[in-house]
Amino acid sequence: MSLFKKFFKGIIHNRDPKEETYYGTVTPYPNFNASSDASILQSAIESKKVDEDVIGAILAKRNNEQRQKIKAVYESSFGKNLVESLKPVLRSHLEDVVLALLMPPAQFDAYLLRRATQGLGTDEDVLVEVLATRSYAEIQEIKKVFKQEYQKELEEVIKEETGGDFTTALLAMLNTKRDQNTVVDMELAKRDAKVEIKLRNAV
Repeated sequence: MSLFKKFFKGIIHNRDPKEETYYGTVTPYPNFNASSDASILQSAIESKKVDEDVIGAILAKRNNEQRQKIKAVYESSFGKNLVESLKPVLRSHLEDVVLALLMPPAQFDAYLLRRATQGLGTDEDVLVEVLATRSYAEIQEIKKVFKQEYQKELEEVIKEETGGDFTTALLAMLNTKRDQNTVVDMELAKRDAKVEIKLRNAV
């Protein structure tokens, strides 16, 4: 199993509708201390042999809100951007994972949707997993971020990369207002939909 799939299996659905920020299946880490985590990450980055295991373990076990706090504390404590500090010291396959973990939720979803519509073939499962499990307000934010990041409208990309009834269904997910607490039945949205993020396997 790739590092990306190992860390992200289940992370993009099953949000808690009572929370302003969704967490997926990664629950808040108990006794969380952003300052301590930031210091541990800095030590791992500066060690003679970068401790990728520590970096991955910390970020994968914190939910998104906690990771955003770590980023903020890291910058205030060390005067450096955490993402920029990690980029040059991580192997390419782990860099993909870690940088995605540090994205805010809407940016992460936009990233997943872009990857799902690039290259040979479209990853229909990812499209359904994301679009069927986000509230209307979240989808509007994803569309906004997608346009900012990739200079394309998400609707247009979906029209270009999918076809037929599937396109119609995806566009309905994008534009239909639904209650914040409504969760689309994944079996009805697309039978046996599973996230298959295609990143390079870990060495």
